[in-house]
Amino acid sequence: MKSLNLSRRLVVLLACISLAWPPSSRLLAAETATAPMTRDIQLDASGRLVGQLVDREGSPVKSAWIGLRQGQEEPRYVQTNNQGEFAFASMRGGVYQLFSEDAGGLYRVWTAKSAPPISQPAAMLVTGDAHRGQNNCPPTRQMGLGAGHYGGAIMNTLNNPWVFGGAVAAGIAIPILLSNNDDNGS
Repeated sequence: MKSLNLSRRLVVLLACISLAWPPSSRLLAAETATAPMTRDIQLDASGRLVGQLVDREGSPVKSAWIGLRQGQEEPRYVQTNNQGEFAFASMRGGVYQLFSEDAGGLYRVWTAKSAPPISQPAAMLVTGDAHRGQNNCPPTRQMGLGAGHYGGAIMNTLNNPWVFGGAVAAGIAIPILLSNNDDNGS
């Protein structure tokens, strides 16, 4: 009987420790793996950022709206032509987010004189290409672990210290109450 009580208390102790322990390395690895890839793009000679929007088969997507945002600034929009091409004029170097309804990415934009050899002459956006490792969340959603269809609401809730503290308290209190209840009933 005493060994059964000792086993229960050990299980309760291990459960409490596991709740208070930092997130596992698997979660941290998943967050790192979903970080958006940044691509290097070179502005053309007139300082325009040019690109093309295509579908998964490589066919151009015409008359689609493309947005461009730097940091927290309001986005600028242009529409693609019949070949899916778009251009943003009067650009400066920096990190920008290009996006359409269901495609997007981060781009490091360089002037023609400062561009590294790896930079591309145009941006390529592929609609619905989330299966190739790109993070295609629209810019209004939180990117990263738990973003999904709920815009990061799940992770924001779980990151709240009151919710986390309540979960830890429940994880401690419930097994103790169950253990005490079983001790009284035996």
